[in-house]
Amino acid sequence: MVDSRPDAPLDHWISKLINARETDHSRRSSVRVPRLRPGASVADVDALETRAGFALPADYRELLLLSDGIDDFYFSMHLLSTQDWPDGPKIREALGVREAYEDLLDELAIANAPEDLFPIAGGAGTNAIFLANPTGRVAPGPIIWLEHSDVRCFRDMPDLFDCQADEVAYDRAGKALDFPIH
Repeated sequence: MVDSRPDAPLDHWISKLINARETDHSRRSSVRVPRLRPGASVADVDALETRAGFALPADYRELLLLSDGIDDFYFSMHLLSTQDWPDGPKIREALGVREAYEDLLDELAIANAPEDLFPIAGGAGTNAIFLANPTGRVAPGPIIWLEHSDVRCFRDMPDLFDCQADEVAYDRAGKALDFPIH
């Protein structure tokens, strides 16, 4: 069921996702339960913001302070930690996904340049999640998920977690952002 508490604190949304995955895991052992990490320091988050070249959204900063990355956020995809930079394997995988989708990104006019998409999640496979630089963003939301040949946009971190906790209910409730096709 889609949560009707859009203003709930971020830890509410994290708990909702973990609870949903624990329920799925009890039914199918192949489903991975997301694992939190110790929170990042303010200095580490500030350094990541400098690397990004734009102000990180407040809810993403809050996430990193609560949990510096989340293992198995989505199957083998991990929300990246401040410690994954500058050239950890998960960063390279996310940048590889961004490069593989460059033509689609250009066709959809998601950002002015690929560099305007800053990786926040990556792992083995063809999935990655990015923050769009607000000065170069064309997409309807600041969080961009590339999955196979699909592109999804999210309003904020709670929106992303809400969708991941129950994607069917999220879609049925019409919460997905419409993506303008050019």
